[in-house]
Amino acid sequence: MTIADQLTLLSSTKTAIKQAIEDKGITVGTVPFADYPTKIAAISGGGGSTPTTWVRPADWLPLPTVTETDQKFVGLHAVYPDANFVALSAAGDYTVDWGDGVVENFAANAVAQHEYNYDTYDVGGTTLCSRWYKQAVVTVTPQSGQSLTFLNLHQRHSALTVQYSSGFLDIALASASLTDLRIGVQAPESSAQIIRFADLERVNIVRSSVANFSYLFNICYSLQGVVSISTDVVSAVDMSYMFSGCNSLTSVPLFNTSAVTSMSYMFNSCNSLASVPLFNTTAVTNMSYMFNGCRSLTSVPLFNTSAVTSMSY
Repeated sequence: MTIADQLTLLSSTKTAIKQAIEDKGITVGTVPFADYPTKIAAISGGGGSTPTTWVRPADWLPLPTVTETDQKFVGLHAVYPDANFVALSAAGDYTVDWGDGVVENFAANAVAQHEYNYDTYDVGGTTLCSRWYKQAVVTVTPQSGQSLTFLNLHQRHSALTVQYSSGFLDIALASASLTDLRIGVQAPESSAQIIRFADLERVNIVRSSVANFSYLFNICYSLQGVVSISTDVVSAVDMSYMFSGCNSLTSVPLFNTSAVTSMSYMFNSCNSLASVPLFNTTAVTNMSYMFNGCRSLTSVPLFNTSAVTSMSY
């Protein structure tokens, strides 16, 4: 084969690769051929095996719709035959509809507490599902003239002194004013837990201005469905340990990480994680232990590591 033939073959091969990439929904345009690996990585998120898609149980109660303009939290809560304690706090002044006919108002930062009685709630069993628990939908909204700036689901009911598991199964929330969100731990950048979120399977953060996601879903080991994690503009900066111990998680969607500086331990011990998207990592300096213990992950996209100073482990 002559040099001319080789060049012709190279050109036709490049064209074929470009078309194959664009057939997968990725725009190539006029980027240099050297950048094609990045485009290829974006097709499947760089994972090895195909992740299992989480399917919401058909007999779960539907959650109310939450939109980007809302200031609202909704959560599907299991009501078991035994203890059913739930507590939370929020700011500003807020209202909680517990989903069993009880609606209460609370001052900002006051702890809201409730207990469901399996025998007296939904006596007809209309919310009873195949997993043998009944269900209630909890709704938190700010009172008139207030904004939802803080939400803490990691509150222990005062009737208990031991660690127990929250009954939240599926949650969704939105508030452009929300800057502090706590689920898997008592406080960001701390691994301290007083309750566990062992039942939580799906989350949808439709809109927020949360900056610190550190440990947000720590040891949420049933979490499989991450619909969206939306942050206004470039608010998120710390995602260290964000999904640590989420060993049922197989994949996550692409969310705004353009201002994030730390992804250390972000997916630590996510044993089932099979793929990750091509996150914007231009500001990230720490990727240490980012995929530690991810035994199902066989490859990752070509992340921008120009600012990274630590990739240990």
